[in-house]
Amino acid sequence: MKMLRGASNNQRTPQTPGTPQQPHPTDKKVVQPPILADEKHMHPTTPQPGTNKLTRMWRHIRRRRDDSFPRHGSASFVLHGEDAMAVGPRYHIVADGISTSTHPSDNPAGPSLSPSPSAVLARALVHAVEQVLLHDPPPVHLADFEHMIVRAIISAQAHCRHVSPSMGSTLVVSFVQGKHLFTFSVGDSKCLVLRKARIAYETLAVMKEFNVPWTVYQYTVLIRLVNNLVGVDMYVVQRIPLKKCDTVLTFSDGFGDNVYKDEVLQLVASAQVTSVHPSDVCSRLVHHARAFVPADTTQESALPFAAAAASAYVARVNEMSYDNKEV
Repeated sequence: MKMLRGASNNQRTPQTPGTPQQPHPTDKKVVQPPILADEKHMHPTTPQPGTNKLTRMWRHIRRRRDDSFPRHGSASFVLHGEDAMAVGPRYHIVADGISTSTHPSDNPAGPSLSPSPSAVLARALVHAVEQVLLHDPPPVHLADFEHMIVRAIISAQAHCRHVSPSMGSTLVVSFVQGKHLFTFSVGDSKCLVLRKARIAYETLAVMKEFNVPWTVYQYTVLIRLVNNLVGVDMYVVQRIPLKKCDTVLTFSDGFGDNVYKDEVLQLVASAQVTSVHPSDVCSRLVHHARAFVPADTTQESALPFAAAAASAYVARVNEMSYDNKEV
């Protein structure tokens, strides 16, 4: 799970989470600071006219630029070793490998020292996407970002085409460019934007059905989907405007299935008040997700995944009853 946050810590009192509001797009103006001579080349006894003023101005500009640069951090808990992630000042990448076996102990021959095919694919996806984000020109339009990530996926699948046909991985990419957030999601890994103790944005889960996410498969499958323009059914690409002090969280379903959204809002809000580093906030969130123990068996205290499963079951039963009435 990863976190990206603005540097300002002037937060209002947390409010009760409500319906996310649609933010308004804004533009960004980039100001290039002046290039000044290095101070070590100036003789200490013969100061140049205006040197002290320019030095103070340069330090002020540099301090303002550093303060406005996004702070980032990450934390993880590895259970089966099939997840991969990368984090930078402008991007979050999370890939969650999906295998038929959920734990190494399920193997009759015992735990294997080599990574599973899905783990290989997840790491290849993260590496390929990170290289594209670091070395390609920043995207301006949503289509630019989509083409960047799709090209990285094809590259990762080509690298893993001889590994195993059964490998699969979800993928979510969050990238900040200017005052906009670009997201690319396949499967049930998530990205949230928290704003003033409310969820302003949430990526859509790309699912076949409950607990069966779409994933990135082997090389030939993606080529067919891209050529037939079926990609919109497989992944979701979005762009939203950001505001100062927004918090961006990116995480796999291993975290999302074990914590409620209001708990995330409370933990992040309390951490921002005390000026905690983003990595420490992420560690607290991961610890909270692992330590969650319901006090009883009611839906309010059940694990989020159990509550979601019960809701999905009720919806499925109601749908079947409606279909029977139509017949």
